[in-house]
Order: sequence, then C-alpha cells, then structure tokens
Amino acid sequence: VPAGLWSLEYKRELTTPLCLAARSGHTTCLRHLLRRRADPDLAPGGRAPLHEACLGGHTDCVELLLEYKADPNLRSDEGLAPLHLCTTQDSLGAVANFIACQLQ
Repeated sequence: VPAGLWSLEYKRELTTPLCLAARSGHTTCLRHLLRRRADPDLAPGGRAPLHEACLGGHTDCVELLLEYKADPNLRSDEGLAPLHLCTTQDSLGAVANFIACQLQ
C-alpha cells in the first residue's frame, strides 16, 4: 500500500485519512497529515480532499488545503472541480478562498 493510502474496504470504499478529515471538517487532523507530507491531491475514490471539504462547506479545511498547494482545478471522476461543489451558504467562504487563490 503506498504511503498515505488507507483503504476501508477495497471494493466498497477507497479513501485516504486526508479525505476523511476534510469531509468531516477536522482541521487539526488535516494540518497534522499535511505537515507529514500527505498528498493533498490524492483521490483514490474519485474525489480529492479539496472536493470533500467543499462538499461539506468546511471553509477552514479548504483554506488549509489551498495553503498546502492542493490543485483547485483538479477534476473528480464525475468531471467536477472543487468549486462546483460549493453550493451551500456554508461554502461561501470557500468560494472566496478560491478567488483569492486564483488572484495570487
């Protein structure tokens, strides 16, 4: 198993600890994994951590992932960029982070 990859059940769900932390909004855990060089763009289940953070409306996680150079244009298996998943009022801060990232 490659470093940073963790499979809950191979045929049913393939994910990483980074995706789980981003999906749940656990910023402290996310920071710990990123400091230990977890790949912010690894998407074995079809969605990268940035997709998961956007889907959950976890603005702090989005900001942290972008700080660690997660690709804001990475497409999911469905062809969606993370910004496409910012559809709730909770994700307005994430949209602002994407705009700031593009301006840099």
